[in-house]
Amino acid sequence: MSRIPTPVSTPLSTPVQIPAHPLQGNHPDPASCQMARKVHSSYAELIARMEFNPSSHEQRAGLSIYYNSNNWAFLHMTQVGGLGRCLKLSCCDHGRMLDIPTMLQVPGTAAVHLGVRFAYGYLQFYVSMEGLTWRPFGDPLKDSVLSAATGTFVMLCSQEGGTATPARFVLRSDQEYRAPENLRGAQMFMLQAFPFVRSKAHHAGQWLPR
Repeated sequence: MSRIPTPVSTPLSTPVQIPAHPLQGNHPDPASCQMARKVHSSYAELIARMEFNPSSHEQRAGLSIYYNSNNWAFLHMTQVGGLGRCLKLSCCDHGRMLDIPTMLQVPGTAAVHLGVRFAYGYLQFYVSMEGLTWRPFGDPLKDSVLSAATGTFVMLCSQEGGTATPARFVLRSDQEYRAPENLRGAQMFMLQAFPFVRSKAHHAGQWLPR
């Protein structure tokens, strides 16, 4: 499986501070996004580093897969009473909100690393504390709209329902791949450790040139 070029409007490893945007409902409003990537392949991955310290449950920021207000998935950090900073996953499938109980407490104020993979008609979110060791967050989501190669965007969002708290992102990796030649190849890609492309450069925080 080989990598294909993807258009990038912001250089990799360039910090971007996204001001919080007023909440307009449960979905991640594109108005709250100042960095987005259109998905051009059904086989793709994206990794971002996020610094965010919410002070209430109405403040949230993270990584969103967005088609429209009825079809989206949003891995985000927010404040949960008694637990502090937590990562949560919200999803909407054709207008139906999905109940996803997965939640991860994130102690302290350190940055977190968020990732997503599109593969074989599924999408899977990933989380890492230090940016090297990754764990899946939630189960793979299957949706023909969200997993389509046209009209779907990966967005970095920051939202608030009161006092504004900006989020600071660094886009670490943005990769797309040619589709496997057969079903077996597609299944093997889904089972690969995240991220798919690995090298010493990744571990040094320097990403492969395009």
